[in-house]
This record gives sequence, C-alpha cells and structure tokens, in this order.
Amino acid sequence: MPKRKKFDSPDQLDIFTDRTFEIVETNKDLRRTPKEELQKKILMALGNLGLGPDFLEDDFEKLFYVFDKNVVRHKVEARLYALETVYECVKSNSFVRIETGLGKTYIELLTALYFLKYNKVNKKILILATSKPLCRQHRDKANEIFLGINTEVITGDVSQKKRREIWDNNQIIVATPQTITREVKKGNGIGRPEDIQLVIFDEVHKMVGNYDYVTLANLYSNYKDIRLTGFTGSLDSDPKKLEEILKIMGLKFSNIIAKTENSPDVAPYVFKKNIYKVGVKRHVSPIESSLMENLRKEFRLIIKRERQWLKMIDCDEYGFLGLLDKSFYKDEEGLEIAINIKWFEKWNKEKRREGLKGALDRFKEKHPKDTNASLALRDWGLLFLFHTAITMLEKGVHEFRAFLESKYFENISKKPSQYAFRLNRAIVESIKMLCRVNLWTIKMSYPVAYHPENASYNWSAVYRDAKLHEMEKTIRMYMSSQILIFVNYRDTLDKVVHYLKTVFPEKNINKFIGQTSKSKDKGMTQKSQNEILKEYRNGQIDILVATLIGEEGLNFPAVDVVFFYEPITDPRRIVQRVGRTGRYRDGDVFILFYEGEKEELIVNIGFAKSRKAKEIAKFYEKYGDHF
Repeated sequence: MPKRKKFDSPDQLDIFTDRTFEIVETNKDLRRTPKEELQKKILMALGNLGLGPDFLEDDFEKLFYVFDKNVVRHKVEARLYALETVYECVKSNSFVRIETGLGKTYIELLTALYFLKYNKVNKKILILATSKPLCRQHRDKANEIFLGINTEVITGDVSQKKRREIWDNNQIIVATPQTITREVKKGNGIGRPEDIQLVIFDEVHKMVGNYDYVTLANLYSNYKDIRLTGFTGSLDSDPKKLEEILKIMGLKFSNIIAKTENSPDVAPYVFKKNIYKVGVKRHVSPIESSLMENLRKEFRLIIKRERQWLKMIDCDEYGFLGLLDKSFYKDEEGLEIAINIKWFEKWNKEKRREGLKGALDRFKEKHPKDTNASLALRDWGLLFLFHTAITMLEKGVHEFRAFLESKYFENISKKPSQYAFRLNRAIVESIKMLCRVNLWTIKMSYPVAYHPENASYNWSAVYRDAKLHEMEKTIRMYMSSQILIFVNYRDTLDKVVHYLKTVFPEKNINKFIGQTSKSKDKGMTQKSQNEILKEYRNGQIDILVATLIGEEGLNFPAVDVVFFYEPITDPRRIVQRVGRTGRYRDGDVFILFYEGEKEELIVNIGFAKSRKAKEIAKFYEKYGDHF
C-alpha cells in the first residue's frame, strides 16, 4: 500500500529514510498489477533508491509513478522490474538484457539519476549510443523527464569548440563511441576517466571485434570508481558472444540481469505481438530471367578460370583448390550458384583471413612477382562482385540496376577486380539489356548510346515484384493504423516508397535512413532525421520505410504494424524490429519471403536463433543468482 510521511519535508527524497509513516487507503486495483503484495514491493523498491511514490488517478485506475524533485511528475511509471533493475545496476557493474519496448531508456536514466544524487563525487554520467538519432533520443528523453539536470549530445556533428563546452557544462553526456574514442586519443579532456562516475553502454551487444565500445570498456574498466553498465534488448544465439562481452567488461555471469516478456514482474506490461510469416511466389520477368542466366553463366566461367590460376601456382602447402571447392553453394546439378561467405572470406579470431583470400595473400607475400597469384587474387575479387550482383538481382531488377550504376562512381584505377568487372562481357551485356527496357538512369555512349532524359524509367517492370502486391493487400486491412516497414537496402527502400506512394496517394509516406552518402545515394541530414522522427511520433506520417537505422532503440510509440520486407537471421535485429510495435497496445508483424527460395531458409534460421537466444535469457533470469 502507498505510504505518506506524517509531516512535510523540504526534500521528499528522504521520504523512506526516517520510517515515520501513516497508511493511506487507496484503490487496490492498479493497472495490470492488482495484487497488494506487488504494491508493497514497488514501494520497497522505490525506497531502496531513495525515491517516493506518486499517483495518477483517472476514471478507471490509480497508477504508481516515480516521485522526485528532479523528475517531472507523472512521467516515469514505477514498475517493479524497472526499479529492481536500477537497484542491481547501483550495487555493481551489470549486463542488462531487457525486452525491447519495456522502458530500457528510462531504466538507464533512473540509474544515472541515482548516481548524480547519491554518489557525492560531482562527476559526470556518460551514456554511449550506437547512432546519432539514438543519441539525440536519449538526450531528448532525459530533458523530457528530468528537472535541474543538464544533458547534451556529443557526436561527429558537433564542432570541436562546442564539444569542450558541452563536456564542461553538462552532468549527463550522450555520445557515440567513435566520437569519445577520438577525443580520448587527442587527450583534450573530453571522455577523461577522472571526470566520470558511470558509463552506460546502450545496445551493448555491439561490444565485439574492433567496435569502439571495446576500446572504451577496456579503458574505463581500469578505474574502480567508474561503474559500468550495459543494456541490450536481445542476446545472441551463440553463448560465446555473451561470454566475450562479459570478459571485456570484467563481469561474471552473476552480473547478468535478464528480464524476459514472461518474467512475472514483466508480463503484466507486455502487449501481444502477432507474428505472421508470409510466403509469396516470385514472378520472374523475362528481363530478370535473361539477366540471371547471363550472370550465373559468367560466374561459373570465372570459377573455372580461378581454378586454372590456382593449378598453375602449383603449391600444395596452402590447399588452394580445397579452399576453392568449399567456397560455393551448388544446385541439384552440382553447378555453383552462390558464394559460401564462411569459407570464401573466412577470418580467425585475430582478424586474419583464413579462407582462400588469406592463403593467396600469404603466398603473394613470399612470391610477390608471381603473375598467376595476382590473377587469382583479381578473380577472387571479381567473383565477389558477381556474387553481389546476383544477390541484388534476387532482390529485384531495380536493386541490380542501382548496384551496377554504383560501380560507375568508383575510382577503379588501382582496383584490378573492379576494372575487370566493369569491362566484363556479362556486365556489358547486362547494361545493354537494362537500357533496352528503360531501366538505366545514367547517360552513356558506351557500351550503348543511352539518354535517360529521353525515356521514362520503367517502374512498371519494377512493380512486378510479388512482395509489393502482397504488402499492399495487407496494408489495405490496416488503413487507419500507423505502419513501419523495414528494408535491408536503400535501393529497395526507394522501390517500396515509390510503389506505396503510387497505390496510396492519400497516405503520408516517408523514409528514414542514415546520414552516410555514397555516389548518387544521398543520406539524410540530421535536421531531416529529427523532423521525420518528430512527425512520425506525432502521427503525421502514416507509413515510414526505414533501413536498419530504425531498428536500434528508437521509440515509435504508436506503431501498430511492422513489416520485414526481407527476412533476416540476426536474433537481436529480429527482436529489435518486432519490438517497435506492441508497446502500448497489441501489434502485428508481417515477415515477407519468397517461397521455395533462400529467403524461406533465412526465415527459419532467424526464428530458430531467436528461440535459442530467448532460452539463454530465460536461463540467466532463472539461475543468474547461482553463479
């Protein structure tokens, strides 16, 4: 039951310290948490953090909220799982896995609040986030809920002079790890361990390999007076990945805090997410069929040529031919159809190549003048380019065209593989075919005279993609809903946006991509990103189409429907995408794939990994305290 002090206090933060209370009768039927025992636990959890209870009463219920002079009233709901997680982070360095959509950002900020108020060292909180939009979201959320606590962002968009000013004048700094790593190396005071008391790694699953999270964790873990906490919405399906992160952060298994959607204290706050796997039959157009036949025939010819170069090197020590044979997937007739990336571009733990490329590189170091080795290396790169071309054509003729055009904006003078690709017979013929059906956008005189300004781009050929029509049919069942569509490539995004604007002219449809620009592909400015996010959250955009930048951490509270235009296998990305909906009401998720093709296998692999990742999370939730 909620409690109230018998006398007023100038600082309500000590509301639980003198233990002088009177009982205040309230409605025991709280939202989704009707048990009186749970109310008592919430009060105790608030007390452990030096916070007070507050109520918001409407016509139906009374809700618990966090009360504190530094928190805007009725902004942070007092949920038991969140308060207990904060308390664990306060006690020791921690790794937190909590279901996407359950207030991970609020938990991070409440942890920061505790350290600022009770760890009397006058030092800063550093929150690290993996993208600029995510940094700005953390900053905006902090400024929305906190009173009297200064929070600002430091990213690559902030000038050098301004960065120092922000660092000196704010209690909470939100930054990308790349920016802080560069500043620490410069030694100009920004990111100094001596100034910091708490470092929060948001999306901590990125702490692998050469990512800057690793550099900063290694730095700050050497300072015992700096608390480290990492947060993620999902674990990897490989337990070794978790072990690696724990090792980097200097944590034990007992430092893991895992909350799943089935946790007793979490389940009342989880809304249902209906996931539908939608298989469609691919309709291959004549142009796509001709292009694919052309590419695969040349792909296999290059493999034969590569085998000849390797035989002419005549060196069994490196096992060239064995590595080559392992490098491809084959069809039922034994014909190579795609590269097996695991073997074709294999790396070891020290980030050295072990596959065919690594063997060729080692041979080339010892025999720098061997012509056959140089030609084998050239064709290794050429095979990779053809593999990419085939993959893009599988996505659609629009994506394939964009990939070929992108090669015309690259400097190939010192890239033998790129040069060979551009002049390759099959690629030249592919460009001719695209020009003949008005699926090219670059003015050119070779290999064929083509003036795109004299011909309209053939969108009708692009629109034959069966997924577009299946998605349209489904969207028509949700005409009053807010929809979020994820795609893997920007060119696919352009295709989807163009199609939806054609079939739904009455809808406000927009895109959300990163800031990076490549050749003709211009990224979004920070201002544009902020405007899109604001409009979408305010319900001014009906359908938003996003690349992977929309996956991690961004809060879209009103999303009713999520589409995966292509399936993915990474369980963390699946959880993040699914977690964009079902935050305040039930949501639906549709995963599109081509039946009987590689995408159907990807769907099954992705969900098998997701189930395994959830089982790992459940294990640590149940047995974490026993380590």
